Amino acid sequence: MSRSRRPNITDNELLKRADKTLALRTIRGVAIYIVLFLALTLSSTYHQKHFSLVLLTGFGLFATGLARLCLALCFNRLYGWNPVLWKFMVRSGTLSAALVWSIFWGHLIYADGIIEPTLLGLAVTVGISSAGIATLAPDRWSVYPFLGTMYLTPAFAAAGTGTPNGYVIAGMLVVGVGVLVSVASTLNTDFWEALSNLELLGERAKELSLIHISEPTRQDT
Repeated sequence: MSRSRRPNITDNELLKRADKTLALRTIRGVAIYIVLFLALTLSSTYHQKHFSLVLLTGFGLFATGLARLCLALCFNRLYGWNPVLWKFMVRSGTLSAALVWSIFWGHLIYADGIIEPTLLGLAVTVGISSAGIATLAPDRWSVYPFLGTMYLTPAFAAAGTGTPNGYVIAGMLVVGVGVLVSVASTLNTDFWEALSNLELLGERAKELSLIHISEPTRQDT
């Protein structure tokens, strides 16, 4: 089976299970944003130098996180009402959180340059995105835009500083997003192949069950 193509799964219950897996993983992803944002701002002088930006970013992460939690915790009700709308809202929430973070960090890079807290922000971004690809692996239309948003906006900001260190950071971010996209692609393919194998096993079990049911009937005749 090709590693670049998602298997064609027709079992609606399995597809619903995949989306529910995404919903449950979202809960952990929301917590990671908040914890690492607080760790970065409280361990640096950002909350003093850029108070308004930190306040707006915190509000944005809290609002998007709350919305994503509601989508995850109310999965059965919302998904049953409209699965397509639920997926769209989950993807929108994911991209919105990534956009809030990338604007926050990109602004700090452009305003303060490449200093020690900026490098700490790089480590935090790697932590968020690494957790993100594990969380969002079932949905490639969430994970790819998420990674692009998380890395490319800060990369442009780093290049915009016009310094050698800025260009190095920008290059690292571009290479990093390429590596993480490759990892996310592998995780996504593995997830759907495992689900496809589960569907095949279910179909085989049904066939064997029918065979066992029909055998006594043949013996009676």
